[in-house]
Amino acid sequence: MVKNIPLTMLINWFGPKGVEALLEQGAIEFVLRDDIITYAVDDINGTLPLQTGQLNSSVHCDPEASATEGLKWLARPLPRRNRRALVRKAIKAYKAVPSDLNKEAVEIGYRRYKSKLRVLHLICLMFIF
Repeated sequence: MVKNIPLTMLINWFGPKGVEALLEQGAIEFVLRDDIITYAVDDINGTLPLQTGQLNSSVHCDPEASATEGLKWLARPLPRRNRRALVRKAIKAYKAVPSDLNKEAVEIGYRRYKSKLRVLHLICLMFIF
């Protein structure tokens, strides 16, 4: 389960008021990623080793759940009022990423891999002839 643990670390370093001020200034942004890239360790005939997927747990899809769960990592929990105010401000600092970024990254990886294989094949042909 992924949580907004960086929010907790920032609170530990700057204190709740400091983090609130940074959020209000727009100095902090968070990215909530629900896409993943996995790698098959074993060869599976007919299956490419890189795969893409989507996570659907609330901490991966909902900024409020991510921030709320992240704050549970504080050694000294904040009072409910402060915690709710901080979560509301943190929610506004979340930025979206393109939904197909993982698929694009895998496609780029395969294209580069195939292009290197072609170059390697041509080099081998040059030495054979």
